[in-house]
Amino acid sequence: EANAAVPGNSDLEFAFARRLVETGAVAEAYPLLRSLSERTSNEENDLMLLSVMRRLGSSDLPKTADVIQERFPESPRILAEVGTILANLDRKTEALSMFKQAKGNCDLSEENKLAYLQSLIHWNYRVFDFSPALSHQELMEAFELLNSLKFSENVEGLVELEVVNRRDIIHG
Repeated sequence: EANAAVPGNSDLEFAFARRLVETGAVAEAYPLLRSLSERTSNEENDLMLLSVMRRLGSSDLPKTADVIQERFPESPRILAEVGTILANLDRKTEALSMFKQAKGNCDLSEENKLAYLQSLIHWNYRVFDFSPALSHQELMEAFELLNSLKFSENVEGLVELEVVNRRDIIHG
């Protein structure tokens, strides 16, 4: 519809794609966002594309995330989003690197914070496993992230927590 009204108007196409996502028509927004990403260099579009691809469980997500991260290597929001993707792929060391670059330069979403925390302390959903032991600074960072989370339906499972290897928590 957007393209039919004004062919080639990427701003209008992005506005239409955003509206599709807002109304839950994620699958319909995907091809439009993908096309825009291939034709333009727009950070907002690429962030939305990554979010949509995550929601759809796209197998191309890791490759697309790499391309977008290369396109915007200094963008804290892109770094945080790519960090979340990497954490979800169990590539925690790479994810942690992305989060540390983004930290302090943008407000992390609740989903970004959860992925950061997952990467930092290698959690197993309801059990925080502090092995290998964390440094005092990493432990404080983990608890700061945990305290900053707003417990919503996305993180209800975190209410009951258990710390493993308590005496080995802090090293160095």
